[in-house]
Amino acid sequence: MSNSKDLVKSDGFFAKYQRYVLDPLMASAVEISRLFPDSILFGSLILYVITQNLSYGIFSVFLLETALLHKIASFLFTNVSPAAKRVEPASGIACRPGFRMPRLEVERVFMSDTYPSISMVFMGAIASYMASAAMTFSETLKDMGPDWQSRGRFCYIAIILLTVVFTVIRLMGCDSTSELLLALFIGIIGGIFFFMANYNLFGIEGINFLGLPYLQTKTETGNPLYVCVPNSASGN
Repeated sequence: MSNSKDLVKSDGFFAKYQRYVLDPLMASAVEISRLFPDSILFGSLILYVITQNLSYGIFSVFLLETALLHKIASFLFTNVSPAAKRVEPASGIACRPGFRMPRLEVERVFMSDTYPSISMVFMGAIASYMASAAMTFSETLKDMGPDWQSRGRFCYIAIILLTVVFTVIRLMGCDSTSELLLALFIGIIGGIFFFMANYNLFGIEGINFLGLPYLQTKTETGNPLYVCVPNSASGN
């Protein structure tokens, strides 16, 4: 019994595990979600500059398109429904998304705390955009074998889990359930629309985040087909 008491007391194993492992992990998750979506925009731009990968550049354009979508949705809800106003949460500035200055004033790239939640609009848009990109290469992953095919399923599961975790974090004293669901729905619809638009404008290479080979049908491109047959005269 003494060993059990040692585990649960203030300086026991579980208390130390929570203090040095669980609490820092939770604080890091909350901070990552709070820096969203500014952090992902700057990260995408940096990756594009370093790697010159077209897909990261198009993804940065997609994030700016999503910011415009939120501006339009916020304008419509604010003018059509006066009740659709963002209520300042009890935690105040701690729930405001984006980068902060060392002062109390918040200066961010998107500068928007208006209804609906900009964080969930971006989360829904990014989730649907990435899922659509993975779905586009599903046939390629299937043809590359079972080891690669399973990566598509892992992608979908990871997208769902990240969306759920992010939603739970935003529900912890920051946003209401109805606002988050509405923002998530707007983001998903917008993400699918912008994916289709970017895909048609920039082609398949603009969404190829993993640098996968993509299949083309020669009959659709109009290129001639060549068939090699053995030479009956020489026997080759």
